[in-house]
Amino acid sequence: MRAGSEYVNVFKNEYMPDYKNGNLIINKTSCYKVSKEVAYLISVLPEKGDKEEYLRHLTSLNIENSQVIFDKLIDLGVLKERQYESFNKKFKHIIRKIFNPQIQVLSSSIQEKLFGHSFLYNLRENTMLKLVSISVLLVAVLGLPFNSFFSAYQKEDNFYISDFFALLLIIIIGIMFHELGHSYMCSYCGIGLRPISFSVYLIYPVMFTNVSGIDELDLKQRILVNIAGLFAQGIYMVLLIILYIVTKYSIFLICINMLFYTFYFNFHPFMRTDGYWFFRDVLQYYENNKIGKVANNIYYFLYFLFTIILIKKGALIVKFIVSYFRDFSNIKLNVRLLMNLFYMYLVIILFRAITNRFLEFYNRFIRKKEVDNCAQ
Repeated sequence: MRAGSEYVNVFKNEYMPDYKNGNLIINKTSCYKVSKEVAYLISVLPEKGDKEEYLRHLTSLNIENSQVIFDKLIDLGVLKERQYESFNKKFKHIIRKIFNPQIQVLSSSIQEKLFGHSFLYNLRENTMLKLVSISVLLVAVLGLPFNSFFSAYQKEDNFYISDFFALLLIIIIGIMFHELGHSYMCSYCGIGLRPISFSVYLIYPVMFTNVSGIDELDLKQRILVNIAGLFAQGIYMVLLIILYIVTKYSIFLICINMLFYTFYFNFHPFMRTDGYWFFRDVLQYYENNKIGKVANNIYYFLYFLFTIILIKKGALIVKFIVSYFRDFSNIKLNVRLLMNLFYMYLVIILFRAITNRFLEFYNRFIRKKEVDNCAQ
């Protein structure tokens, strides 16, 4: 270690809820378990300083072997020597942040002020699981007749810029509701509220909740965390339906339809969304018995069924968009065009996800069988 090197208290400003006999350290993407003593030292030591400054602080806390504790904090990754990056590394870091940003939208500490004394915390786990599961299924069933109603409603009316911003705001709030559901349920299950962040996955913007550490939970709790986003989104959609009935504002109706599609989108098991993690946890838990085999067969049945539906829907959307854009002089933004562009956006994402699952299936079963036959 160089003399005069500056060190950084890496987790100084992170959220540290109680967990069993210690604490969790939760940042945008990770979760760490530490003892109460380490959590205390993180909270009282300065955010940065040289070695002598940290040793003085440790000594002022009546710690006798301050050098040993200092070295231990370095080994744990709590204190890190500050690295001064070259211009090339800084440039690459900036480019990475531009194309793959990790922007925290809502911190855990702010959420704690909102949810600190929620009445739902007092519900028993089995009651909560029934409430969430039944609610999600009811919303899923409600979406089927609603989709038919909306298809009949779609008009060729022009869509104004003010309508677009209103729609965007309502959708963003809906996404926030979804992510808050995951964060809230993490806290209910004992692993703390989680920060909600914005990023870009492949080519499209996403919001995500850091649920790392979920493997510490039992199956019921993991299922609760997995589907809590759909539960919260369902509550939000019901509120929008009430608002539409009261106001007759058509933008509410369009947003409800979009949110229903994203609801089903998040529930399917082929992309790394809520449905994928739900199936993964169930399959892993019941891997070696009949329930696991049945769940696995359902998974692949849904895969092939969803592929057929996706191809059919995608062909209809492409046909509509191509015919619509043939005459550029008469193009106008209306509800029908907006919804078809939205459907096309989802189809592209889902097509890529289904392709990935096919490659996964091929490598896991077909390729393995070919290798086994060659070995024989």
